[in-house]
Amino acid sequence: MEKIKLLIVEDEDDQIEVYEDSIKDFNNENEINFIYEICRNEKDALFAIENKNFDAAFIDLSLSEGTSTEEGRNLLNAIQNNSRYPIFVVSGQIQNIAHEFNNSFISKHDRSEVDTNELLINIKSIYEKGITKVLNSKGLIENHLNKIFWNQFSRSRKYWDNHFLEKD
Repeated sequence: MEKIKLLIVEDEDDQIEVYEDSIKDFNNENEINFIYEICRNEKDALFAIENKNFDAAFIDLSLSEGTSTEEGRNLLNAIQNNSRYPIFVVSGQIQNIAHEFNNSFISKHDRSEVDTNELLINIKSIYEKGITKVLNSKGLIENHLNKIFWNQFSRSRKYWDNHFLEKD
């Protein structure tokens, strides 16, 4: 059974419960299952983004009482700088980034109107097309680049040392 790895960045218990219930129901009805990791703050989420591999993410913009959407913006930028997978911004403050992060792999959803099951179906559809398997930071292209480096370039270091090449 294939597993879709989902990062959930959310600090509110009620919303986490909604995600967990939706994922449980989805997993019971489908042959592809979601496994997920919940991060409740920016620090933990940044660590997960930089050190783990996911197929998609649910991101809340504000991760603590009375804060702005800066934490969410930081996380969106971190994913764009370190990873390649679809991001679903689910927040009560979606209007604060309505003009930012315009990209077909970043969708924005008002928390009060979102259907989590529809988001899971969307992620499953993207996953089944193989996009994250090929292009994510641990995908097929990266694996092939690693093989080229270790099986070809690393064996020909003397050649590279003995020939003048411009770094560009």
